[in-house]
Order: sequence, then C-alpha cells, then structure tokens
Amino acid sequence: MIAKKIDVVICSESNKFNNIVDGCFDDDGEINVVGYARNLDALKRYTVSHKNFVVVFYVTERNENDVLSVADFLKGSNIGFITVCENNAVGYDCTKRGALAMTTWTESGGRVEDQRLMRNLRMKIKDAQRTVGDNSRQAVINSVPIARTSDKLIVIGASTGGTEAVLAVLKELPANMPPILIVQHMPAGFTQMYANRMNDLCQLNVCEAKDGDALRNGLALIAPGDFHMKLVRSSMGYSVSVFKSEKVNGVRPAVDILFDSVADLNVRNVIAVILTGMGSDGAKSMLRLRRNGAYTIGQNEASCVVYGMPKAAYDIGAVEKQADLNGIAKILIEKSR
Repeated sequence: MIAKKIDVVICSESNKFNNIVDGCFDDDGEINVVGYARNLDALKRYTVSHKNFVVVFYVTERNENDVLSVADFLKGSNIGFITVCENNAVGYDCTKRGALAMTTWTESGGRVEDQRLMRNLRMKIKDAQRTVGDNSRQAVINSVPIARTSDKLIVIGASTGGTEAVLAVLKELPANMPPILIVQHMPAGFTQMYANRMNDLCQLNVCEAKDGDALRNGLALIAPGDFHMKLVRSSMGYSVSVFKSEKVNGVRPAVDILFDSVADLNVRNVIAVILTGMGSDGAKSMLRLRRNGAYTIGQNEASCVVYGMPKAAYDIGAVEKQADLNGIAKILIEKSR
C-alpha cells in the first residue's frame, strides 16, 4: 500500500526561500508541495480544494502582520502551521496562536544555513502532519493551557555540562510532550542563543522564557540567564513568572526556585529531572516534589560531567530513578503518555 503524501503549501514572498524549500523535498517521498501563496487571500483558496495540509510561512518584516492573521484563520482547523523566521520573537507569538512548530533561517546564511533549514522543515512537517491527522482537529493543541489538558508538567534542572545534557534529552522527545520548564545555570546573554539552537535541533518548540508565558503542550521554556523562573497559576491555567531577586544557592536562575514553586502549587503528574552540575541546587526542592507525588529522575554518575547536583538529590532520597541521558528521554516519553 502506498502511503499518502503530506501536502504542503508555502506562504512566502521570497523567491530564494521558495526555491530552497521546493528543492529540498524533491527526493523526499513523503512530502508534496501543492502550491505557493503570497498572502492570506491566496492561502484561503487552497482550503477549498485541500482539507488537510501543512502551511509553511516564511516571516519577514514586511509580512509579520500577515502571519498572525494566517494563524488566526487556521485556528481550530485540520491544517498544520509552521513558521520560519529570522528570529524567534514572531514565531513564538504564532505558537501562542496555534502554530505547531517554528524554526529560524536567514537569506544571507549561506549553504550551511540552507541545509539546516531543509533538515528542520522535513522533520517538523512530518511531525505536524502526525499531530493534525485526517480525523483530528488538533491543530492548536500547543495553545491549550495545561490546566485544560492532562495537567502534566516536566521540570528540569542542570548546571555544569548541562547545556549538552539537556539538548541530548530534548532531541529524543516528540513534539506532543507536556510542557517543559528548564533551569540551566547560565549567565545573561547566552540563554536566547541556547534556546534558538535547541529549537532548531528538536521537534519541540524551545524558547527563552518571558514573564507571563503560558505553558502549552509541545513547548519547552528555558529560564533566562540571571533571572529566576517560577510557576504561577491563574484562572486561565499555568504560566511562568520571570524575575530578579537574590541568588539562591549562589546562582540565578536557581533550580530550587522553580521546583519549590511547582511543589507549592501541588501540580498533579509532575516529572522532575536533575542533571549534571556542581553543588546541590534542586536537591531539597526535588525531595519536596517527590513527597508530593512527583516522579523524580536523576542523571547517573557514569554519564555526568559533574555528579554533584544529581548526587546531592540522590543522597537525601529525592531521586526515585537514576538513568543516563538516553534512558531519561525514554522515561519522559513513557511517563507522559
């Protein structure tokens, strides 16, 4: 039986982008570009003849308002929506409105940048199609607050060696994971680039957190460097608070701030992970989470760059399961079902 191809419509005013995207699917037997639309009116015509497809929208300064209109138009439909932009700001706004994924690309980036775009788009289009499906109306699943879905939440803390450890875990996760909150000890000015890199390499949407960001399935938020991040709750669901206050355990952001905030709110179905790093940040708050019923995971010594934070948590009984990075990813997938 021949598998049905994924139909794709490209929304772009850039001839270079159109040529790259069209060419990148020539040797892919699963993806079929059915047409191009330069604006919302042109896109609407495709919805008459095609009931299930994926839209790839290339965002420029000239069409930023158009992409938000497209997001609103597609909301609640069986049409997957992916943005490609020069930075994450507009793309992240689109995820709030229902976009299933985003990636970055610049016309001046050269061959390496073009190849990265092609790899990312293949992966994200196929994952978007699995999400929407012919018999599903899940195109805006990422925009549903967790209080209205499964109420599941994953929280991760890491320090020395953690930048690669966190990436190794997130790369293995599918796009339909519960919301993920990450505290990685990093100085100011680096977390935005780190988030951008992970967003390009992962199926999840990965962003540097901003104050008031709502939690959504498929979204991973990283605490900005030199700011604490905690979970807060409102009538609309859960969001994050990003703020400056005194350092905790000598660091800012601190894992204890995030984990304690989750414990304070008694969130159901929490999975807490502590990865490689020096010191004991996150240990006491992870113990609180475990006592509240959370499933807690610590990176094992053999796979750690520094077995400090995971050891501190393990020694006080805060860790229910130890595993290497690949094992942690498998556990997160299993426990999130």
